[in-house]
Amino acid sequence: MDTYPKCPHCQVELEYHDQLSTDYDDMYYFVNWSAFCPKCQRTFTFVEDFKLTDRRFLSEEENC
Repeated sequence: MDTYPKCPHCQVELEYHDQLSTDYDDMYYFVNWSAFCPKCQRTFTFVEDFKLTDRRFLSEEENC
């Protein structure tokens, strides 16, 4: 699976530029990006979303 966004005009992989914002809810983490196409010189924005699939390593912290 190709995970990098491509320019809709050139089909060239975009270069990540700026992280614009982040957000989350109970199951997802969202990252809004600005990205640049090195071929056609256009700038785009897009959202990556990450789904929570598991929680691990639950341990109690010891009091000092």
